[in-house]
Amino acid sequence: MDIEIVEVAPRRIIYLSRTTGSEPEEIGVAMRDCYETLFSLLSEQRIMPLGAPLAIFDVRDGARTTFRAGFPVDEGDSRRMSESAL
Repeated sequence: MDIEIVEVAPRRIIYLSRTTGSEPEEIGVAMRDCYETLFSLLSEQRIMPLGAPLAIFDVRDGARTTFRAGFPVDEGDSRRMSESAL
């Protein structure tokens, strides 16, 4: 496997953080729940994601995994969300 590091422009994301077990099934269920919750909130606020869902893994220590699951959004929309539902 080749790994390539690339620089990308900063993007605003709306996300939820979760800590779960480290088994793939546990992570999958927790991520699905985050995406469903976020998609519902985005729909209620009439905000369209600007790209595919993404996940950022913060901690994975063998027993627990902490991640942020979210969607890229317009900067104005992210401000609007921070003032309301989240």
